[in-house]
Amino acid sequence: MIVPALICGMIFTGCNSMEVTDDFTNEEGVYTGFYTLTYKEQKKSVKNQFTLELKNGRYVCGGDSEGLPSNMSGSGTYSIEKNKIIFNDAIARNNLYSWVWILSGEYNFMRYGKKLKLSKGNDYFNHEYYLEIE
Repeated sequence: MIVPALICGMIFTGCNSMEVTDDFTNEEGVYTGFYTLTYKEQKKSVKNQFTLELKNGRYVCGGDSEGLPSNMSGSGTYSIEKNKIIFNDAIARNNLYSWVWILSGEYNFMRYGKKLKLSKGNDYFNHEYYLEIE
């Protein structure tokens, strides 16, 4: 009686669960999805389409800038340390841009199969990227 119950439990949990990993050893590729910026005080969110390409330690990214600042695009280098990915934006910016829109700095990441979630936040806002490799 116990053995059939264990087998059924393994089958159902195996089929219904997706492995979550912070292993990012084969990260190269083009990821598409969306970016969400949430302003905590105002309880307001902005959502935008987003593309991220990772190749040979370099990245290029861009979003659908309709209604958003045109600086959603960027490029530079990235490095990975455990469950963190650090983006170093190489494009010169002027003070008309807000760094809140730039993919730069340290982000937490989680992988769910082909899906990737990047996130970071502070006292004022949260950044979240929900992407999937093409």
